[in-house]
Amino acid sequence: MSKFFKKTLKRVSWRGVHTDGPQYPLTTPEVPTDMANGNGEGPIHAIGSRGSHSGLQSELPEYEGLPDLPVTLAIIGAGQRGRNFAEYVRAHPQQAKVVAFAEPRPETRAEFASRYNIPDKHAFPSHKELLTLSDVLISDGKPRIAHAVLICVQDKMHAELTIEFAKRGFHILCEKPLGVDAKECIEVTEEVEKSGVLYALGHNLPYSPYFASLSELVHSGMLGRLVHIEHLEPVGYYHFAHSYVRGNWQSEQTSAPIILTKSSHDLDIFCRWFYPLVPKHVSSFGGLSHFRRERKPPEAAARGVMRCLECPTSVEQRCEYSAKKTPVLGGHSGWPGSLIVDGRATVEKMTRALEETPYGLCVYESANDVPDHQAVIIEFSAPTSETDMIQYNNGIGPGGVNESRSSFRAGYPAPSERSASQSSERRQPRQRQLQQYARQPSIPRSNRQPSVATSQHYTASSRSHSRVPDTERRSRPRDTDQRREELPPINPTVSFTLAAHTDSICERKTKLYFEHGEVIGDGATYTVSDFRDTGRAPRRVIPPRAQ
Repeated sequence: MSKFFKKTLKRVSWRGVHTDGPQYPLTTPEVPTDMANGNGEGPIHAIGSRGSHSGLQSELPEYEGLPDLPVTLAIIGAGQRGRNFAEYVRAHPQQAKVVAFAEPRPETRAEFASRYNIPDKHAFPSHKELLTLSDVLISDGKPRIAHAVLICVQDKMHAELTIEFAKRGFHILCEKPLGVDAKECIEVTEEVEKSGVLYALGHNLPYSPYFASLSELVHSGMLGRLVHIEHLEPVGYYHFAHSYVRGNWQSEQTSAPIILTKSSHDLDIFCRWFYPLVPKHVSSFGGLSHFRRERKPPEAAARGVMRCLECPTSVEQRCEYSAKKTPVLGGHSGWPGSLIVDGRATVEKMTRALEETPYGLCVYESANDVPDHQAVIIEFSAPTSETDMIQYNNGIGPGGVNESRSSFRAGYPAPSERSASQSSERRQPRQRQLQQYARQPSIPRSNRQPSVATSQHYTASSRSHSRVPDTERRSRPRDTDQRREELPPINPTVSFTLAAHTDSICERKTKLYFEHGEVIGDGATYTVSDFRDTGRAPRRVIPPRAQ
């Protein structure tokens, strides 16, 4: 456990805590000596450790095929995400170098090549030309064009490009989502495992200081088991209008459901917090309430207005969704105007875009169908389906013994020494995690009385979700029904809300309810309450901000 988190726990006065329990695989930052006032009052501040980007010590799994630094990269898609990656590489030349990219827009392609010093011969109009050159290089006995590829294109293209590059041996970082449906996700997973390449999905919440700190708290077990999560993702009214009414993610048919395109980060963090429990029941409610033709202002509807540039001034100036209020037309360049034109955004280019593209349409006349509000309830439980139980009993994945859908991670040899903050989840694939339950004793549900040593900190594979102490483990029969009964007797839940009609943009609000306390967070800081500490007020924790 990190020093920062140990001191955090000390300041909130947990008692009877064991230190041999699960550790979250990230190391959170050190805390300064003046963490709090001498009387223990005031917020807890954290700062990043020296030499650590954004205050976190990132881990790189041991893998024989990793190239020497700097890693050479090819970027597919020179939009916002592609540029963000290129900017990071530009600031850290000792880690990586962009040697090729693909982008269909000519002005954007020329500006990207110039800014990041990429030769014109390696600036391609599509990924197909890039792959063709790489194949020629390999056929001539030369290395492929780059060690790894960053896939930063539209959601519908993720699976196709991932499979193509994996077949050719490229290591891959792909923006979320993995695929737009279950079939694509399975196909990508199978090809990545078959190819044996490193694959990373752009779920960044676990690596942000705020969520890394929350994750360590969850997995520490200091407040007991996590029972319920109440989580809000505010999309932002103008962000929703730009991206999900007029933009690329306006329709499930052309992209994917909004809970996947916008909220896959949140679903990912929920699953990490409850791992190895899995979602078993899901209920979802919501719909498209406001951005419909019948909600169009009467004066605009009477005049048959279809675009913001045609809208009467008296109506347009009162409309919070007017495309004429984009930053470029307002006198400066920035999001979202800079993303919808080719090359540098100008007033002339933006005016043409508003006249000719969906970004200039009235929000009440767009072809959007994704909901502007949605509430999702998820119940987690131990893996008890027939498929899960077969794999759990036998440790066998789809490909045979010791092979699972996470086998490409299992192939990393474990280093001889690891820091105390690294968990078994980073060392073992899912099947080994589940096998830990096989070594737990058979204890009838009615007789389960956790000892003092395990009442605050659980010591099985999932640690924070198991009530069986290590000292009582022994071999058990492999009867499926009995084994199902003996899995962790907990069904934690998530209440997740996605809302478009808010001023906040992606400033997530989270409440975590534990057996012995609660955590309330606003995306930047959080307060911790321990119900057993009746004499102390909730403590505020301030994780470091990413640099």
